[in-house]
Amino acid sequence: MAPASSVSAIFNPLLVPTFSPACHSHSSSAPLRLSNVRVLVVGAGGIGCEVCKDLLLSGFRRLCVVDLDTIDVSNLNRQFFFRNAHVGLSKAFVLAAACSALLSPTERQALARKRARALRQLQQTGEVDSEGEEESEENNDGKPGPDADGQAPLSEAEGVGEREGDVCIDGRTVWGVVGQKMNILSSDFTIQLLQTYDVVISALDNQKARRHLNGLCIAADLPLIEAGSTGYSGQVMPILKNETLCYDCEAKPRDQQRFPVCTLRQRPERPEHCIAWAKMIYELVFGVEDNENLLSDLKEQLRTFLDVSSTAEAEGREDETSLPGAHEKGAGDDSAGTREEAMRLMSRKMMKELFHDQIVDLLRLSQENKEAMKKQELLPTPLCVQGLTDKETFEASHCRASEDTKTTNKGPKQNAIAPTENTQGEGTGLESQRTWSVQECQEVFERSFLGLLERQKTTERENAGTGKREAGIPFDKDDDLAMDFVAAAANLRMHNFHIALKSRWFIQAVAGSIIPAIAATNAVVAALQVVQLFHLLQFLHSEGRLRHQRREAPQEENEKRKPVKTLRSESNCRYVWVKPFVTGVRPDAAGRLILPEVVDPPRASCFLCQQQTVTIELASLS
Repeated sequence: MAPASSVSAIFNPLLVPTFSPACHSHSSSAPLRLSNVRVLVVGAGGIGCEVCKDLLLSGFRRLCVVDLDTIDVSNLNRQFFFRNAHVGLSKAFVLAAACSALLSPTERQALARKRARALRQLQQTGEVDSEGEEESEENNDGKPGPDADGQAPLSEAEGVGEREGDVCIDGRTVWGVVGQKMNILSSDFTIQLLQTYDVVISALDNQKARRHLNGLCIAADLPLIEAGSTGYSGQVMPILKNETLCYDCEAKPRDQQRFPVCTLRQRPERPEHCIAWAKMIYELVFGVEDNENLLSDLKEQLRTFLDVSSTAEAEGREDETSLPGAHEKGAGDDSAGTREEAMRLMSRKMMKELFHDQIVDLLRLSQENKEAMKKQELLPTPLCVQGLTDKETFEASHCRASEDTKTTNKGPKQNAIAPTENTQGEGTGLESQRTWSVQECQEVFERSFLGLLERQKTTERENAGTGKREAGIPFDKDDDLAMDFVAAAANLRMHNFHIALKSRWFIQAVAGSIIPAIAATNAVVAALQVVQLFHLLQFLHSEGRLRHQRREAPQEENEKRKPVKTLRSESNCRYVWVKPFVTGVRPDAAGRLILPEVVDPPRASCFLCQQQTVTIELASLS
């Protein structure tokens, strides 16, 4: 890294600035203290978890996390602050509690006292003085220090006895890490609330919420650091009113064109959820090993079927060679038939495991969890696999589950199908556009499984001859065998959860659009957000434009002090792109995965950037 005085350091957008005592603002001789900067983090998912961790370890001590979602088991593999015990709880609340464990007990107590004092002042007078920001931190060594158990209890993280759903998130009262379950689209999330913070960090994953937050920050004249990730790609975008592009300045692809895999593995509600699940099953069994797979816990269980099938094939060969007259045609045919039957049995056993046994286990868990039963409109139905599931037992278990939920079920979903319905074609056109029946789905699953297994064995034999390591075959929507397997598995999953079956053509279009959520990309994007936050704060502090540093001044003085420097020309802030591959003229010698770009001015065609904001204060006439 170049020294701070060199020319390259000035233009290096990834160089983290240092806040030394010499870094003063125009309006104050005091240096910037990160522990006094009020940061609002919107979103407590993959990026949100990483951002909060990075902010806390960087020295920020006034963080508020807002998110509407609750924790699901599918979040646990990439949102590392969450554990099995947290499933069903608010993401924001648990994240705030877990982040507090990174602080030493002494520092946690000091921050809790400051928050309690600020809350009392706000309740009694409606105002909060700034004494807490100027207090000496003699008891705070400024270094994070987790407890022995590595996690703080929720009550300790709350500090002042607040409970989920009843937390004050006024920025003037935020000390430590505060979490609140909140819908930012609601009327409670106002411009006045945003103006109690210095900067907002967006960690949202849908366009509607991101556009809404962007509009609020522009109206509140509040800096926003926007970010997002898609697979191995990511982007970080600092936004400042009248100085940079906003989120709406450039057209965005519609959400429907891509489907991020954040679905619930236990409660799929849409065909896309089942298709994503089927694609993950393919990757587990036949694809390249991926630790980010949401179903990775099933890997060993499903791999046993392949091991058993390999054993059966080997035993079949031994039987073939040991039979008297094995060279005769008849004996060879019998042995081949035995191997084929063994392989078919393995495919049906896997089908039973995925679409019967796991659904039965899910029903058992649902019956034990009364709250979950109340929320579910219709419980899933296990698949009856020919020759492997006893029909009487199947019907008895299904009737018992239906009886248990008779008082809670509100009727089938709008797109529900009957458990035994054989849905036929949606049209009379191409075969790929016809919807298979449940029986056809089972036949296609079995046939494609055998074909993929045979291809895998052939590849293994070829790799053994050349000395290559086993890697697997990635999913390709143009691979007929892989596509048949995914289409059949997805439709059987839809049948389990009473979702209308779809054609192979529809499933192929969706499967090619699914973008996985990757924890490594989230970590890189979150780190770049914090780097851009440093650059932004350094610029705003040097210009005296940080909100908590502003002081009331006569109107004439405000008019004289017009900002001359802009974020684009006088700061190291950049738009940063994270690429899935190395780019550049010489990628092998000097390629880049992280590409910074110069910040552009607002678009003249952007309605949001060009509109004028007027604040009107209504006085009482009484």
